[in-house]
Amino acid sequence: MDAAKKNAASKRIKKEKRYQESVFFKNLERFFKKYKHIFALLCMIGIMLGVSFHLFEQVVRDASETPACILSTNDANNTSQDVIGKFDKETIINQNFIATERSITGFSIQFATYGAVPHGVVTATLVNLETNQEVYKTHIDISEIRDNLYYDILFYSKAIPTNPGDRFQLNLYVSNLYANSELTVYHTGDLDYAQGDFFINGRRQQNDLSFKIYSGQNAFIKYLFWILAVAIILFFVVFYVLIFCIKIKIERLAAIVLLFFGMIYMFVIPPKSVPDEQAHIDTAYYYSNLMMFQNYPEDNSKRLTQRKEDAEFLGLQPQITIENYRTLYKHFFEMQQSDEMVQANAKVVNAPFFLYIPSALGITIGRLLHLGTIPMYYLGRLFNLLSYIVLMYLAIKKMPFGKMILFGLCVLPLMLQQSASFSYDVLLNSLAFLLIAYILSIAYGTQEIKVLDLIILCVLSGLLSLCKGGAYFPIAFLSLIIPIKRFPERKNHHIFVGAAIGVSCLAFFGYHLSLLLDMSSGSEGFVIEWSQTPAYTIPYMLSHIGETLELFANTFIQKKDFYLISSIGRLGWLEFGISNFLALLFVLFLVLTAIKPQSELQPIKLGVKFWMICIILGSVVLVEVGMATSWTPIDYEFIEGVQGRYFIPVYPLLFLLLRNHSLTFQKNTDRTLLFSGMWLQFAAITEIIRTLLFVG
Repeated sequence: MDAAKKNAASKRIKKEKRYQESVFFKNLERFFKKYKHIFALLCMIGIMLGVSFHLFEQVVRDASETPACILSTNDANNTSQDVIGKFDKETIINQNFIATERSITGFSIQFATYGAVPHGVVTATLVNLETNQEVYKTHIDISEIRDNLYYDILFYSKAIPTNPGDRFQLNLYVSNLYANSELTVYHTGDLDYAQGDFFINGRRQQNDLSFKIYSGQNAFIKYLFWILAVAIILFFVVFYVLIFCIKIKIERLAAIVLLFFGMIYMFVIPPKSVPDEQAHIDTAYYYSNLMMFQNYPEDNSKRLTQRKEDAEFLGLQPQITIENYRTLYKHFFEMQQSDEMVQANAKVVNAPFFLYIPSALGITIGRLLHLGTIPMYYLGRLFNLLSYIVLMYLAIKKMPFGKMILFGLCVLPLMLQQSASFSYDVLLNSLAFLLIAYILSIAYGTQEIKVLDLIILCVLSGLLSLCKGGAYFPIAFLSLIIPIKRFPERKNHHIFVGAAIGVSCLAFFGYHLSLLLDMSSGSEGFVIEWSQTPAYTIPYMLSHIGETLELFANTFIQKKDFYLISSIGRLGWLEFGISNFLALLFVLFLVLTAIKPQSELQPIKLGVKFWMICIILGSVVLVEVGMATSWTPIDYEFIEGVQGRYFIPVYPLLFLLLRNHSLTFQKNTDRTLLFSGMWLQFAAITEIIRTLLFVG
């Protein structure tokens, strides 16, 4: 009996214990369910702070401790620089310059050693010409000098006090040079430092010494980094609330995301660092002159006049450096110094004027507000970004299905870089997306088709047909998928579709007729500037079909990887970008955005998909032919000059092809994909900052 009682009591205790554990876990589950968003936000903030601190310790701290360059007579893209000739024991170098800050903490000279390791000593001195006093002297062991690189001489603890405008002279002479040791310095070639003179053994030169002057360190970088990091973390908190708590519409989320990340890319990638941005700036400036009725060329040429400070501004170089960021930091709030207009050495792009209306308007407002060069540039970029946001908002809103495809495409790193620059890709890509969305909304929508729809469709088709040599003209033929049943009568359908395609044809052949005639006539292509050889011609390509097909095949075999990465994350002048692994994650993200939930109908039939493939191939062929006849020497076995971003306008059609009944999500995953896309964007920005600020 005692044993039975003990067993019963033990079972009762175990049962009570299991009940208590069950209650505990249920309460814990309810607690986490009730506060799941708070826990998710705390985890997210913790991860982002951890990444930020790691990035700071890895690259930002070192970058902020680099010497701050306040004067450089050369730049990385100067192809005219050269050496002055080999030093001997009597060589004396003198370079005058004017101080621009209140102290000098170092200088740097670009040496050459002819590929060897020399031995000896050179002496460098710094003389204040205002007082004629030697303020610094050092002896350099030339075995420490590396060929073709700058050699830094820093003296932070013995900073030389100066006044802006004071004249100084940098002197260099040989103290000891061993036999068979070779050493020299670089001069700037065609670049001219107007505020100083360069002397070799007392003889004045036409160019200048390739040197830099330092003042302090780039400490501003760490402050800007933490402002950026905190801003991104706060944005992610707001974004999380918007998609999981408030659940606002995708097009509104897209507008918010594009504005925030567009502004980040706008500052992380400075002006002139995007392909051909200088030419786009000059073109926008040209149309700004027309808006202001200033310096309108009477001979209808595209000669360009600019404010003198804009025409002579050399503070930003195409290659992104810390000096570029320092220039932005120093001049961002600068106002106009003079109203004087001068003839600029500029290149105006031969492209439809409407592609430059937003950026030209931004420049015009900047000039009316008397802003300096840097803030004026950013106002032009901002107006380009705002036009992109508006058009992408309309495109996503109009899209009857597959909205996530457009969202995924518009937040690619490459797209954000272009949208936050002066590039006309901003309007080109968004016009293509809007046209595709508008045609699909008419074809698969339920709303009544009105005359306004025809007008909008004709305008979009016509404008797109004018761009990029008409390479995206085939997209206008997507209107052929609009079914007859969407109209009360068959003739209405024919008039509607015929008018849209007719306007596109008129725009294409009317605007590009002379170009088409030039490409189609004659057997010899024009001479390509960079190679000084003839290009391919259309008659040649048509008369050598086998060779042409082989040319296209070779191009896609050799360039496929480049096309992929340069349409997603190859940034700047293609010299940096995200890793290949992250690029593949973006591709996976785009593929997932194309997969539909089971509950959504699949309206795109096989015949429509076939027509989409034809349109894609048509645009791809036009892009490749355009570059073959304008940029590719006729003896090349593959087409040069094509970048992956040239295919972006047809990407929505490409990813729509992936939608099918077999591969679907059981439930709607849009919100999860949206949040995943933002994490990819966070990873992209992290990689970009690491690449740009890395100090090797």
